[in-house]
Amino acid sequence: MTTFGLRTNSRLSIRVQVADGTITVTVSGRLTEPDLPSVVAELAAAYELCSGVVVLDLRTGTGDPTLVVRAITGAAIRARRTQCGVRVSTADRVTAAALEAAGVAVTAP
Repeated sequence: MTTFGLRTNSRLSIRVQVADGTITVTVSGRLTEPDLPSVVAELAAAYELCSGVVVLDLRTGTGDPTLVVRAITGAAIRARRTQCGVRVSTADRVTAAALEAAGVAVTAP
């Protein structure tokens, strides 16, 4: 497993791990509107590089569910090439419901 792309600020950290055809983007802390471009950039890069599954891990992160949906859709639009599946891991029921309504696969931890 390789870890890279660690970005942090006072509210949020983003870590990217690559292993066995899966790229996991872990968001820890509180996702807010000003953080959205950083999350979109990391997800878009993962979408372009991965031919397996990109997992957005929000188990240690919080935020408005609409921001999470916007991050996923924004990254898909920004990525020049997408050949991967996307799955979100979250324990938050409201976020899970919003993602499922948007057609995004959700995994409960």
